[in-house]
Amino acid sequence: MSDIIVSGWKFLDPSCCTYYGDRACAYPVPARGEKWGPWFKHPEPAEPDGRDCGPGGWHIMKSLNVCYAPHNWWPWPTQGRGVVGESHEKARVHEVRLRRLLPHVFWRILRLGWGAGASLWGADLVGANLEGANLEGANLRWANLRDANLEGANLRRAYLEGANLEGANLEGANLEGANLEGANLEGANLRRANLRWANIIGALGLEGYSNGTPS
Repeated sequence: MSDIIVSGWKFLDPSCCTYYGDRACAYPVPARGEKWGPWFKHPEPAEPDGRDCGPGGWHIMKSLNVCYAPHNWWPWPTQGRGVVGESHEKARVHEVRLRRLLPHVFWRILRLGWGAGASLWGADLVGANLEGANLEGANLRWANLRDANLEGANLRRAYLEGANLEGANLEGANLEGANLEGANLEGANLRRANLRWANIIGALGLEGYSNGTPS
């Protein structure tokens, strides 16, 4: 087995599971006081074939991309070894181990720029401190950003359809060209926010705006 360590992400539901069809797979997570969980071996490891997807291996996403994640996901930094195959998107490995990620650390990761262009639909970011975060082009459809601090954040061309931004602080945020269709911005602080060319069709709390600018 290769000693090469691949780093990336697993996205698990609250029961620490992923799903394939109707089958759940529960992953072991770190015990209290431990940095990493135990190595978790695939019961039927495949021979290396270069493919990033298929049976006989666990899958690791190489970026914050939840396109295959279960609902109510949470991100877990992950290491893998015994590479079966990989691509720019993900790796397929014989073994994985997971590290717990606390909310404030996840927020800091996003503030450091990891969220630009990320696919984070349905993210639970209630009360998150994302001041100045670069979330340009991020997919935040249906994300819960209630009471989040997005002061000065770059949300240019972000996808925020159906997102809950109720009570969020968007002072000075750049929302130019963002898709806010059906989003809830009731009670949000939009002072000095740039909504130029934003799609605000059906958005709550933006009744005084037209074509992304105050009317």
